[in-house]
Amino acid sequence: MKRLLTLLIVLLIGIGIGSMSACSNLDRYRYPCQDPKNFDSSDCRSPVCDVDRTCTDDLIGRENQP
Repeated sequence: MKRLLTLLIVLLIGIGIGSMSACSNLDRYRYPCQDPKNFDSSDCRSPVCDVDRTCTDDLIGRENQP
């Protein structure tokens, strides 16, 4: 019984550590045009990005741009 309890505790700790590490990389963006270093890229300006609505203006709005 003690061995089962130890295994359960180790498993729960492993799940906890694994779920916390999934949120550790917050420097990624879902769309490249959300990344401030790509704001002036030709891929993030009309008419290239109008087709799939991934222009910087569409994703974050004009008021949030530098």
